[in-house]
Order: sequence, then structure tokens, then C-alpha cells
Amino acid sequence: MSVTTATESTDPSRYAASVRHLANVVRALARHLEASDAAALADAGLAAPLDHPSARDAVTLLDWHGPTAIPTLGWAMELSQSATVRLVDRLCDAGLVRRRRERGDRRVWLELTPEGERAAAQVRSTRADPLQELTRQAFPDLTSAQEAVAVLDRLAAAAVGPDLDAARFCRGCDVESCLAGGQPCPSAQRCAANAAATT
Repeated sequence: MSVTTATESTDPSRYAASVRHLANVVRALARHLEASDAAALADAGLAAPLDHPSARDAVTLLDWHGPTAIPTLGWAMELSQSATVRLVDRLCDAGLVRRRRERGDRRVWLELTPEGERAAAQVRSTRADPLQELTRQAFPDLTSAQEAVAVLDRLAAAAVGPDLDAARFCRGCDVESCLAGGQPCPSAQRCAANAAATT
């Protein structure tokens, strides 16, 4: 077992090197996972419009977020107003999403149809398989998995920052699985802290 001295733990050059290394590993892992995700989704043969990343993220977001106003969806998806309208039109035409209005509210709300709920479940399942297998290989027991969760949750909380909302950060997430076992959502915790700081 190695022993870290006080000098090693506070050495600025070693810390900077570790940060650069970690950043490179996270970047490479993100690229790898994005490619694996794309390959799994391509192999699944999802029909249009779910063959497009924005459509997949939109249905998974609506599935856990619930009824969502069109501008909120556009903001969460980081799309322009016109691109959001085109996306919503495609989802509605495919029978995955329906628009609705409420009395006294000028906004148009979006919600998944039963077909949209099934589509969201299919997208989540397809995305989960390769990543879950990779995670099992890297962290084969509860202790190592919990340690990894703690580290990645800290990174996720830092990524959310002072202004980001869970709807944007977690739009493609399987939120039910993320919160399974009573684990807190790191982005939701940071968002709650952000909201408390502004009130």
C-alpha cells in the first residue's frame, strides 16, 4: 500500500498533471461512450424520428420531466425556436407526443402519448446495455461501484454549475435508474442549491 506524503498531496505541479490526466480520460471516455451509444442505437434500428439524437433526448426528457412547455423543451435541448418547432412537429406526426393547452395559459404543453412512453423506454434500454456492461467490468463489486458513483457525482455536480438546470443536463438520462436505491441525483442537488442561493 502506497503512502502519500503531505508534500505529494499539495504539490501544485503534480496536482495540475493529475487534473490534465483526469480531463483527458473523461474526454476520451465521453467520446468512446458516445460512439458506443450511437452504435447500439443504430443496431436497434429505431424508426424515424427516433433515428435522430434530438428526438431521442426529447422523448426521454418528456418521460421523466412530465408535461413541458415548448420553450422549456427548446431550452433544455439547446435548440432554436424554429428547430424546436420542427422537432415537435416530427414527434407529434409520429404519434409520440401530443400538444395541449390549459385554460388561461397561452403556452403549449407537450406530453408523451402511450406510444411515446414505449419509445422512451426502448431508447433508455438500448442506451443502457453497453454502458452497464462496461461499468460492471470496471467496478465488479458494490464498494468499487459506490466509490465510482461518489467521484462521478462530484464531477456531475461541478458540471451543472451555478446556472444549469437538470432538464438540460439530464435530458437523455434514465432518471428512475439513476435514483434507484435511494441515491440522490447530483444535478438535482446542485440545481436545488442554485435555486436556494437565488431566493
